[in-house]
Amino acid sequence: MGTSRPVTAQPPVIGLVGGIGSGKSMLASCLGELGCVVVDADVIAHDVLQTEIVRSEIEAWWGSAVFLEDGTINRAAVGRIVFADVAARLRLEALVHPLVKQACRQAIDAAGSSSRAVILDAPLLLEAGLDAWCDTLVFVDAPDASRRERVHARSGWESEEWALREQSQIALDEKRLRSDHVLVNAEDSIALRQQAASLLDQLHPRSD
Repeated sequence: MGTSRPVTAQPPVIGLVGGIGSGKSMLASCLGELGCVVVDADVIAHDVLQTEIVRSEIEAWWGSAVFLEDGTINRAAVGRIVFADVAARLRLEALVHPLVKQACRQAIDAAGSSSRAVILDAPLLLEAGLDAWCDTLVFVDAPDASRRERVHARSGWESEEWALREQSQIALDEKRLRSDHVLVNAEDSIALRQQAASLLDQLHPRSD
């Protein structure tokens, strides 16, 4: 008769939500430094876009104009198409989202029990229904002016493109309402890390 193995407890999953440029990735990085495993859906989506099945479909839809010289997909060019055309965006999401969700689920399941929590950083977390996987939702709040400046510095988006992308997501008030906790990112990484540490200690204290 074999010896039964102990069941390995999975770490809790904390989902991050907020507006574009609010600092979700900064918070995820802080939580990663505090012993959490970070699952970055945007990085996963970038990899998915470069898979052969996705590249072939996108080339069939929009031709070679959305490819860079090295043969990889130009995300900025694709973004200009899909955020100006709802039907195009929905078609791309129907292709990419299932693959991204599958990879996110695999990354969550692979997290070791020694990690304090799994941080799910996904731009469309609520829109894609990934909140169903989360034990806790944290809303990252930041002033609109700060968000705009950060996004412009990072991606070069002007006000019109920023607005189109914001409109494609669930409204901030609803995101805040559906969240369990709110952290404020006021351009001070030290203060944000302190908030992250305090929240993590409250939700999932260290066992050592």
